[in-house]
Amino acid sequence: MTTINLYTTPMDIQGAKAKAWFSSHKISFTNHNVVADQAALKRMIEVSGSRNVPVIEIGDLVLVGFDENELVCSLGRELKLPREPMYQTLGVGGLILAST
Repeated sequence: MTTINLYTTPMDIQGAKAKAWFSSHKISFTNHNVVADQAALKRMIEVSGSRNVPVIEIGDLVLVGFDENELVCSLGRELKLPREPMYQTLGVGGLILAST
């Protein structure tokens, strides 16, 4: 499996959500505290071009911020995440089940 690096700070709420998401899906990752580790901060800025946290680095893919939908769309096949039905809104309040 591809190495997953998560760059966060101790008070990073979105980083905490990302950690919980990876853990709940039993996906191994390495957390880097960019406050305590200057080399990790430098690496985070190099790969993302940003000082915003969290930064999720998965191989060549770099995501700034935590967005569960983006993770699932980007990594669902590679990480073999369980497929959940997707819903599509039709008209005013109408929903239909779409195949996945």
